[in-house]
Amino acid sequence: MKIFLIRDGKRFKLSTPFECSDHAVVDGEACPHCKSNPFKVVGSGKHITDDDRAYQAEGYCLECKKHVGIIRAEPLTLFGLHEDEAMLHGRCRVY
Repeated sequence: MKIFLIRDGKRFKLSTPFECSDHAVVDGEACPHCKSNPFKVVGSGKHITDDDRAYQAEGYCLECKKHVGIIRAEPLTLFGLHEDEAMLHGRCRVY
């Protein structure tokens, strides 16, 4: 899965410090507000994008809690995220 922070029209690569972590780190950048480095971000308000290929959420600095952009996660999918979630979390189907 590819994860990015989109701020001021630029995409910054995010990485997770460990599996299932509650935050991501913006590689090589500092927070534009509090200048914390490493720049840790968390998301709020996750939703599926209109193109059905990515999740997006509002991004906030973990240190100062200020809005820093949009977090976009692009997982691999064949049929789109709505169909993936329906298959994973929906009723059992027999075809």
